[in-house]
Amino acid sequence: MVTQMEQARALTADGPVLLYDGSCGVCNVTVQWILKHEREDSRLRFAPLESPVGLLLRQAAQVPPEVDSLLWIEQDRERGVRAQMRSTAALRVAGQARGAYRLLALLRFIPRFVRDAAYDAFARVRHRVVAPVCLVPLPEQRARFLA
Repeated sequence: MVTQMEQARALTADGPVLLYDGSCGVCNVTVQWILKHEREDSRLRFAPLESPVGLLLRQAAQVPPEVDSLLWIEQDRERGVRAQMRSTAALRVAGQARGAYRLLALLRFIPRFVRDAAYDAFARVRHRVVAPVCLVPLPEQRARFLA
């Protein structure tokens, strides 16, 4: 029988997985932005937080169920898989961008408590900023969506 950790390691074997709130318009627009601006060699894949894949990865990475932020899930030699959340996850995404957008990753030098406070302030209003949109990946992008 395959364990939850083995499943999570298999899902992250080819690269990180970005978990996002599938009911959030801002989050769906963000995924569309990533697909448009990511580097050619990006191996980032996506799944909604609330999907079966999202739930499996969250549990394997020991993310509490009440966490509804952006999650960057990747393999970790010591723990199997690990999650980075909130502003740190967003900055990992910025590191996948092309051109000048990649410079956003330099914001990691701002202390995390400051970055996370700004992230949390925006997260509280994210459902009011952009109406929910249906994310429809292009045929060549569909395999990168795990749910």
